[in-house]
Amino acid sequence: MKIKAFTILEIVISMAVMAIIITMVYLVYIFFTKNTSEYASMLTENFEMELFYSLLKEDFYKSDKVLVQEDNGFLVVYYDQSEVSYYSKAGFLFREIQNKKDSIPLGYLEVNTLFEKPMQGTENLVQSVSINSELLQQGVPLFVFKEYPSNYLRTRE
Repeated sequence: MKIKAFTILEIVISMAVMAIIITMVYLVYIFFTKNTSEYASMLTENFEMELFYSLLKEDFYKSDKVLVQEDNGFLVVYYDQSEVSYYSKAGFLFREIQNKKDSIPLGYLEVNTLFEKPMQGTENLVQSVSINSELLQQGVPLFVFKEYPSNYLRTRE
């Protein structure tokens, strides 16, 4: 009676082929998970930048006035006298309203005022703000402009 079986060489070759196939599947899995996590990180960073910029534009659009602050920042004042503070600290631009803080990386912040020298007893109004931030290791310029009603645009003496 003859027993049919595999030789040791056939078993070793089949195990080597299986090891190669399993290794390739594992490498594809690792590559896929790494790319997925990097893509999710990029989406999150992009979303946070878009959200901050849309909040900044909305603050400027809905505000009564925007005032210069001494600590290299500006204060957005709404018609109901509620305030949103923007200030730069440790390489970030922070947006603070009540207990909430948002931030973006800051390259530079340039605050342009409506008048070079405000009249005595008047507030130093912000006309525009230029921000250079960073998104995905690239510079991103952000710009907002405030239009004031005529009661703020007094004639200069």
